[in-house]
Amino acid sequence: MKLIVDSACDLSLSYLEEHNVIVVPLSVIVEDKEYMDMFEIKNDQIYALIKEGKHPRTSQVPLDKFDTEFRELAAEGESALYIALSSDLSGTYQAAVL
Repeated sequence: MKLIVDSACDLSLSYLEEHNVIVVPLSVIVEDKEYMDMFEIKNDQIYALIKEGKHPRTSQVPLDKFDTEFRELAAEGESALYIALSSDLSGTYQAAVL
């Protein structure tokens, strides 16, 4: 069984990679530029931007990213468990359900 988390899981990317956990990244948007959370921008960079007076925003994981990950696992006959960011905080859970 594979474990899938979104980048709001608050675990380090190195830990997740070491334990073969699949990460679906939320997007972080800074001044109209979009970054994949954990992969293209790190928490310390986000905090630095906030200290500079910038206002980073997040965007939920795109539906097609979940579709791709889930279909690849299904094609391999692999089961998975997705641990999601709270549906009260983000539409990411709903995207995974769809």
